[in-house]
Amino acid sequence: MKSDESQKSLNSEKIENDLRKESEEIENELIKAEENFEGFGSLAIKIQAFIKKVEQLTTKNEGLETKAAFFNKEIIRLSNLRMNRRRELDDEMEKSNLKPPADFTEFSETATKPLSDSDFFLQKTQRVNKILVNAIDVFESVKRQGKYIERTNSKIKSGLLKIGLSRQLVEEIDRRYLADKNIFVIGFVLIIIIFFLFRFMLK
Repeated sequence: MKSDESQKSLNSEKIENDLRKESEEIENELIKAEENFEGFGSLAIKIQAFIKKVEQLTTKNEGLETKAAFFNKEIIRLSNLRMNRRRELDDEMEKSNLKPPADFTEFSETATKPLSDSDFFLQKTQRVNKILVNAIDVFESVKRQGKYIERTNSKIKSGLLKIGLSRQLVEEIDRRYLADKNIFVIGFVLIIIIFFLFRFMLK
């Protein structure tokens, strides 16, 4: 009889010692799980098995019961932390994938969205305006160069007269040059007028 009781006592002590070792392993795994948020599934199973073993002890052990309750709270806390962490990561991925920068969004919409008639004509008008501005700048440059050419031309005329050419011949050369220059300027002005008409038609 006594031998049976002593045997049960030895078995109970062995079980409690095994549970203490198991609790130390669970504590270490909880620390690792909190650091890297991995191994939650197997750890939760191990904690539930530990709690079940503590409940099945023939003698009450407050130390092991306290450990079991602590482990249960910890695995719930860590599971909630992992869920929050995953939610934050999902939100970051959603923002980075579905909400790109405004400039990129505008470019993508412009590239994929078909242009309406008003947008098409607006683009054409903007291009014509740009061409007209460039043409006017070139025309102003030609006018400035024309002034320089006229000054140079008067010097050339006086030089030709000095070397012995007749005034009539010099005037003929000057008229020919002036006619060529007028043709160029008239053609340039006509081009600008055509662009203005084209712009008016696009409105």
